[in-house]
Amino acid sequence: GDGADEDGLVLASPFRLGQLATFEMTVTDAADNGGFLDAWIDLDRDGVFEDLPSEHFLASEPVFDGVNELSVPLPLQATAGPTAFRFRLSSTGGLAPTGAAADGEVEDYLLTIEDGNYGNLGDPVPQPLVELNPGGDWSWASEFTEVGDVVFFVADSENSRTDLWKTDGTQAGTVKVTTVTHESLGPYAYMGDLINADGVLAFGVFDDDHVQLWKSDGTSAGTQLVWDFGPGSSQPYSHGAYLTAVGGSVFGMLRTGTGDAEADTGYELFYSDLDETNSLGTYLVKDINPGPDGSYPGDLLAFDGKLYFAANDGLHGRELWVSDGTPEGTQMVANIKGAGLETDFGSYPTGLTAADDVFYFGVLDPGPDNDFETIEDNHAELWQSDGTTTGVVYTFEAGTSPPRAYFGYGYYGYVGDPELTYVPETGKLFGVVEFADDAERSQDLVCWDGTNMHHWDLNPGGNDWVANLSPAFGLLGFAADDGTHGREPWLSDGNSANPDGTFMIKDIAPGEAWGVGLEEVGFDDFPVVGGYVYFPANDGAHGIELWRSNGSQSGTTLVADLAIGKDNYYYYPYSSYPSQLTAALGKLFFTTYYGENDPWVLDPDATEVKSLQEPDLTPNGIDIRLDSTEDRFGTLADDFLCTEPGLLTN
Repeated sequence: GDGADEDGLVLASPFRLGQLATFEMTVTDAADNGGFLDAWIDLDRDGVFEDLPSEHFLASEPVFDGVNELSVPLPLQATAGPTAFRFRLSSTGGLAPTGAAADGEVEDYLLTIEDGNYGNLGDPVPQPLVELNPGGDWSWASEFTEVGDVVFFVADSENSRTDLWKTDGTQAGTVKVTTVTHESLGPYAYMGDLINADGVLAFGVFDDDHVQLWKSDGTSAGTQLVWDFGPGSSQPYSHGAYLTAVGGSVFGMLRTGTGDAEADTGYELFYSDLDETNSLGTYLVKDINPGPDGSYPGDLLAFDGKLYFAANDGLHGRELWVSDGTPEGTQMVANIKGAGLETDFGSYPTGLTAADDVFYFGVLDPGPDNDFETIEDNHAELWQSDGTTTGVVYTFEAGTSPPRAYFGYGYYGYVGDPELTYVPETGKLFGVVEFADDAERSQDLVCWDGTNMHHWDLNPGGNDWVANLSPAFGLLGFAADDGTHGREPWLSDGNSANPDGTFMIKDIAPGEAWGVGLEEVGFDDFPVVGGYVYFPANDGAHGIELWRSNGSQSGTTLVADLAIGKDNYYYYPYSSYPSQLTAALGKLFFTTYYGENDPWVLDPDATEVKSLQEPDLTPNGIDIRLDSTEDRFGTLADDFLCTEPGLLTN
């Protein structure tokens, strides 16, 4: 009880959730080459070591005579309260928490994990919403979709890929709605494409050769099959039949009758009124390109009560179309580039984006020869439409001379995503155009202010890597690389004549290292919540974690280091890889790609805000040190339990 034992252990910081707890181990009379330490902490307080991978936090860690500084990361998923802490020191390492060893020592402690903070001082902090798959190997939360006063999401695990959940942003209000099952679905069916159709959740369920349309009101009984498109139905890409809501109805793209030459329509447009009792309410709208080739409807946009999209009828190439859900109301809006030849590429409308009373879209001019390899081809054009056949208007063209110009990240014969982004406060439209010649290519920022097209070459001679465009603070938020600071967060007012109007917010990863990468899973834009934009970033010290910014350098900070510590072998920092960032209900929802990939929430209006406190080790700290252990590798010493800070018993 005097605070001394024969371990030579000093806990140098409190053990708090979400923080890195540090301690010192003093070793004396070790073997010539030192020893190896294996250590465990019961993070979930279930009395079992190693049922979570992170519980074995030191594996054959080399230690030597003298003071060894060590640490244990306490993830947010850990459970606060008294728990067990075990060390095993040996000459070989590789020990399990129990079992025989040729030599060494074992020590146990009872310590308390405090419910501390893991964010910035005084700021709201992320909270895990639910453990989706307790005891399972993996889980994944995705497609957060706001409908009314709840947010729906999909939960995947090794047990099921069709679990539908909902949350109000609290742990108590996070519940599983149902597991979607049907006799026509196989064990590998999955769900996706969640959309809000005028207060009703609509979504697809997909199997290898089966597509179903479902809806839910947030109850198990109210989660119902709307339409089974039957065997041979398929969607073009995983997790998506391009569902788009127009009011309380939905449109999408799928293929039916695969394997039957007469019934195979190819990928075409379908419509549903979401009324499961109406046998005539879900149907193929029109076989735009008759036969199995299909028209591949894409870039679906709800505008003025109708659906606008790009499609290829097999004659005019890919052009702009409109549908009101009826065959007669499904027509080509304008033949922008096609000349009525079967070889026509068409204008290939892409990135349809609504503004106030018009919508914009990109067009790739294929040139007079429809040859994408020639210098004079591949000109990116901006067009707009009010939805009428006479209201389709050419706006601007980029790439009228070398270098070639594409929208987004394109290549010869391919149209990328222009990321057209409308900022309603200023009425400006931003986008990404790739300029390329035989030697270089760069994704650059452009802006249409209604009169002029502005263009920024932030990295002359290199690639700007512009992407992740999002409205923020009445400006445009995006990520870019200026060739000096790496890829970092930026803001722009859309005026290239203003030298201070487009600027890097902060160099998060100093030097040429990238603070904001391209590889982050599920990172598309910068959602705005409570006056801040949120995004994943890597400062080089904490790994890829959640950051936020109010548009200023000082206001750009790490929100939480959710995966604390470093890899014991490579010594790089762990990353939580926050993804699926979604602003809904005035909160930020996201998932992580570290450990259990469960859903998280950050509520900027949380009334209980925990604060990061400096460690206070006096008088409540633990000081356990004795530098005399003659038989360190000879016998196992007694076990000791630290029941309260400063109190030691054996």
